[in-house]
Amino acid sequence: MKAFSSLISVALLTLSFQASAADQYKVDSENSTINFATIKKQYVVEPAEFTNVSGMLNEDGSFSVKAALSSINTGISIRNTRLNEIFFQSGNNPDVTISGKVSLEDIEGANKSIPVNVSLYGNSKELTVPVTVLKNDDQIIAYTVKPLIVKASDFGIPVENLNKLAETVGGITLSDTVPVSFVLVFDK
Repeated sequence: MKAFSSLISVALLTLSFQASAADQYKVDSENSTINFATIKKQYVVEPAEFTNVSGMLNEDGSFSVKAALSSINTGISIRNTRLNEIFFQSGNNPDVTISGKVSLEDIEGANKSIPVNVSLYGNSKELTVPVTVLKNDDQIIAYTVKPLIVKASDFGIPVENLNKLAETVGGITLSDTVPVSFVLVFDK
């Protein structure tokens, strides 16, 4: 009888876990991206993206999204390497993490302002992100309405890193301020 009771308990726990997991959304890494652009000489814009994006959106509305800094893709491998090793120093600072909490009941719509906590380079900053959210039974898509303007110095990335990066391209002036946008696809 004890064995039967234990079996029922295990079955109920399994069903409970599956129901809970069914209410979670996982980032679709293949269709999600975080984009930014480096700016040199005040007018030359060079696009870049982080392609290794992962994370979860839970049934209580809490979310956490992580992008591996080493997954940067500028379309030019030497630029990827320089940004990784010199600017981001991704060996010591591997990820940027975005977290927060939203109400899943009224999340859908255009021009929603979502407060988030962004952690990068050992520092965190609260930002309000303007997004449009589309939702169906199995998927939530969130994308920026307009780019966020982010300063590297706000996250404690040393100006020396930017100066060393500039030296590798002939001393060209590089901005520490970049526009950031994203498309995040969450699958149930």
